[in-house]
Formats: sequence, C-alpha cells, structure tokens
Amino acid sequence: IFETGDLHYTKLWKIVGQTFNSYIIVEKDDKILMFDQHALAERIIYEKLVKKETKKTSQTLLIPENIKLTPSESSFLEEKRDIFQEMWFEIEFLSNNILSIGSIPDFIKKENIKDIVLWIIKDITEGNILKSNTLEKVKNKIYAYTACRSAIKFWNKLNLFEMNKLLNDAVDWYSSTCPHGRPVIFELSLDELKNKYER
Repeated sequence: IFETGDLHYTKLWKIVGQTFNSYIIVEKDDKILMFDQHALAERIIYEKLVKKETKKTSQTLLIPENIKLTPSESSFLEEKRDIFQEMWFEIEFLSNNILSIGSIPDFIKKENIKDIVLWIIKDITEGNILKSNTLEKVKNKIYAYTACRSAIKFWNKLNLFEMNKLLNDAVDWYSSTCPHGRPVIFELSLDELKNKYER
C-alpha cells in the first residue's frame, strides 16, 4: 500500500488527518495513534543531530544575520563555537559583541535564525548547561535545545505531504519521548473505543 503513491499511507501508518493543528492522527492495525507533531519533529531532528545524520550542508544567507549579544552571551558562544560549527552554523564574531551568521544548517532554513540563536543561548544559560561534566553532555543539550527551537510547532497547519514526510522520518528516528522527556504518542485501541460506545 505504501508504494501506491497515496500520501495517506506511510511505511507504517495510515494518516487520518491533523487535529487542532497540533496532533497527527493515524491508524495502525487495531489502534488509533495520536502524535504530538512538535515532540515528534523535535525527536527526529535531535536524533539526526546526535548521530550526525542530518544533511551535512548549510544554506548560505544572502545577507548575513547580525545579532547584538551581551558580553556574557558572546563569551559563551565563543567558548562553544566548535559545537555550533559542527551543527553547520557559519559564525563570525565582530566588534562590540556582534555575532554575524553567514550560513545555517538546512534543517532550520525556514525559521527565524535570530530568534533561534537567542532562544538557544537563553535556554542553555538559564538551564546551567555549563555545569555539565563532559563536552558530550554539553553538545547533546545544545542539540536538544536546537531541535526544540527548530522543530514544527504546535498550531502549525500541516498538509498531507508534510505529515507523510514527518511520519516516514519517524520510522527511522522514533522514540516515545522528545529529548526533554515529554511523550510523543497517545494510543487508543479499537476495543477501548468500542467500550466507550458500549459495544
């Protein structure tokens, strides 16, 4: 069925639709599954980052994005510069704590890069990420925050193609929780549904 070209069918699930512009509803066997689209997208991006499986190219910005940072923010980014470059950000530090971003990773090309960078810095510094014991822990936390800020959001209306792609990506990168531990999926069996209607 997956190969028929009908976008309602993914590798594992049949798409029923989207509700509240936030949850994707699918059928599988005798179950109805409801995916939190943000948590699912967040997990997929995070897993690809951790396993270095995202498309390893950057999109060059026609006009570099310049961001005014505080001295502490600038110091933090300079200290973690290599990690951001591993995630395919091309960054340069100008005078007066100005960060110039020349290119960004493909997976966030539709987002407002200035907001994403400032959100990542804010989340990381407020979460005391610098107290992590190892470089790997710091890197994974940055990946988690980056995934959260760049993933599909709640209230985003998705078309059938977008839902199909997200769910097919989930086959390879699925987990029952997002990187921060929130659940991705809620299941309802056909028997449970019948019981609701006293059948």
